[in-house]
Amino acid sequence: QSLVDYFAQVHMHTSKACRDFYNKHRRHVHITSKSFLSLLDQYKRLYAAKLKALNTEEGEMQSGIAKLVEAEEVVNGMSSELAGKEARLAQSQAKIEELLERVHENTRYAE
Repeated sequence: QSLVDYFAQVHMHTSKACRDFYNKHRRHVHITSKSFLSLLDQYKRLYAAKLKALNTEEGEMQSGIAKLVEAEEVVNGMSSELAGKEARLAQSQAKIEELLERVHENTRYAE
């Protein structure tokens, strides 16, 4: 309702401005029902363009969020895989240290 009232006020204000223009410059400027309908049509086109832009941005945001969620899942999978590999790495390092200790013992024994 407030939008309807706003457009009515704009039309009334424009009508007054036309009268003031005539009083100041003695030139007629007519405001008609067609002028009011033209204002409504311009508003409707502007509203449609802005709505389309917002819907496009919303789609892009939804796509970005979906990609972030997918990336989070991939990172979580890689983290669990890394944890498993770190455990195997720790076991391998323990075996290597044991082998190095044996090599040192054998080297001492050989000397």
